[in-house]
Amino acid sequence: MKKIISLVLGIAMLASMSVSAFADTVIIYQDSTDTVSTIESDVKSIGPSKVVPYYLVDIYLSNDKESTFLNGNVFITFDTYINGRNLGYTYVAEGKSMSTWGGDNPYNIDKITMKDTLTATGVTSISAGSGWGINIGGSNATYISEIENHWHVSHQFENIEMNGLILYLSHTVETTFKYGSSNKTINCKDSSPA
Repeated sequence: MKKIISLVLGIAMLASMSVSAFADTVIIYQDSTDTVSTIESDVKSIGPSKVVPYYLVDIYLSNDKESTFLNGNVFITFDTYINGRNLGYTYVAEGKSMSTWGGDNPYNIDKITMKDTLTATGVTSISAGSGWGINIGGSNATYISEIENHWHVSHQFENIEMNGLILYLSHTVETTFKYGSSNKTINCKDSSPA
């Protein structure tokens, strides 16, 4: 309770605090040297996330999906960290995604096509590095890669900048696994209000 009162009454204290968010739980650390625990029992809830101004909260998007294909499993996963800056008018994303074929016969699959899409909903624009496609409206950044005769593909990205009045952020991964004339497409998504 003291932390909430201090936060509400003493805006100046915010400069010496770091704030992180996991889903609907907000954790406040007294200094930025503390580490973030992903173990739920270590997370201390201080109330709804409305207590902390939205532009000070980092957003973590993550998801995975597993399915069967042929005689094995296919798996996709991603982790994206989005840092709010410039009083909430700028968000910068970094993260990774991976798609895997887990069968052993064949050991490698004919083709894996993976598409990452980062979306910022609102009045916004996105800029990203080489290889990323930006839609005409400027609210989606997409990266597509294909690999043949292999068992996995991965993306690692950083410095994807989203600017403007951003209301909602999301990351979607869609992957198609192909062997001979058979294919399987799976996807997963996570999103959060900005």
